[in-house]
Amino acid sequence: MSYERLSWDSEFFGVGIGRVDLGDLGDLGDLGDPAPAALAALAAIDDLARADGVSCLYASVDPADVAATIQLQQAGYLLVEVALDLRHPTSRLARTPDTTAVVRTGTPDDLEPLSPLLDRLAPWSRYAVDPRFGAEAARRMQAACAARAAGPDPDRFLLVSEDDGEIVGFCTGSTFQGELPRIDLIATTRPGREVAEGLVDARFAGFPLGSSMGGPIAARNIASLRFVLGMGYGVATCRYMFHKWLDEA
Repeated sequence: MSYERLSWDSEFFGVGIGRVDLGDLGDLGDLGDPAPAALAALAAIDDLARADGVSCLYASVDPADVAATIQLQQAGYLLVEVALDLRHPTSRLARTPDTTAVVRTGTPDDLEPLSPLLDRLAPWSRYAVDPRFGAEAARRMQAACAARAAGPDPDRFLLVSEDDGEIVGFCTGSTFQGELPRIDLIATTRPGREVAEGLVDARFAGFPLGSSMGGPIAARNIASLRFVLGMGYGVATCRYMFHKWLDEA
């Protein structure tokens, strides 16, 4: 088990934030109440984080590790998300989306018109679930992700979909060397699937033929889950996401 301070998150939210790598936490105890070795190890991490000026800790666990899931909650961690990573086997759609919207590369000038779309995304963020962050912090985080995608980093992308001069959708993602390409954020203001499918189709055209990733998305976002499964994605991994505030009992 180990801990690291997250500089970017700490600066962005204005509060010290760290992440715990649980390692073999599940091997430190069984399903009994309490599991002393596991709880002692987590308490030691808390002490390290406090000494480092950290107020909030992130942790994640494979849902199959039932012991670790229980031990985190015993140690005061709050479950804030069930996150699903997705995988598409071909990075191609089976049919061409029927839409009049046109997809193009986004720029920093597009960020302000994306505001209504970011409003739609924010409630599905784990930061919106945690009352210590809240919906506004979640929205700021989504806006920061869009701004980073529109920046100069060639390994990140922002695509926008326009219809009659109005931005009706966008998507972001990454193409880091050594990793599968990924679409992470996607949102539209139009009902139906066509605009979102058009964004995915346009981005797939720039991906090499083969597997690509999507998400993570919140498992509670049933509409998005139906959408991606309908496009041929499958669930690749599932993680329970936790937050712990060290100034709370």
